[in-house]
Amino acid sequence: MNIDNQQKQISPSNNESAPGAALGFQLRKGLDRLGFEADRLMRGNRIRSEANRLRDQADERIFALGRKVMELSENGLALDPDLQTVVSEIKALEVELKRKKQEIEAISGEVWVAPPAPLAPARPSSPPPRDAGGRQAQISSPSAPAMTQPAASATTTPEQPRSQARPQHTDAKECPVCHAELRPQAAFCANCGYKLAQA
Repeated sequence: MNIDNQQKQISPSNNESAPGAALGFQLRKGLDRLGFEADRLMRGNRIRSEANRLRDQADERIFALGRKVMELSENGLALDPDLQTVVSEIKALEVELKRKKQEIEAISGEVWVAPPAPLAPARPSSPPPRDAGGRQAQISSPSAPAMTQPAASATTTPEQPRSQARPQHTDAKECPVCHAELRPQAAFCANCGYKLAQA
């Protein structure tokens, strides 16, 4: 009786050993599933790699077959109408491809050209000063000899309008401001933009 009681006290009970056994089972189950998934993935990748290799080999054979048919057509051999249609489509695509390559080469050879600088617009000078009588004062130019102002006639008075005091004709030979040559019947000087009085 004493020995049985001691064995019962030393050996663990069923309730104490159940959680550890369940945890170990779950770990073994998870590891087993991970191993299965890894093996399945490796086998699938290996088969897919072999399938891709076979697909590439088949494409190479198809390409070689198409080239052979194209050579037979170029040598004048009569082909099946369906094959001849495919050959004609391939030739049209090759012509279009060649044209696209030529366009790419032309675009690659283009060179940028800088645009010309804009010309500065001629800015009209300020109107010439006038004397006390309202007449235009003569401005001397460094490149041309100074021109003398013609004396006003005795009958002209300072109170008279400018058009009566000193008439300006549009058929003058040169501009009174910049002394540039004027066009016949010009209303403005083409050089400085001075407005010429009408006769």
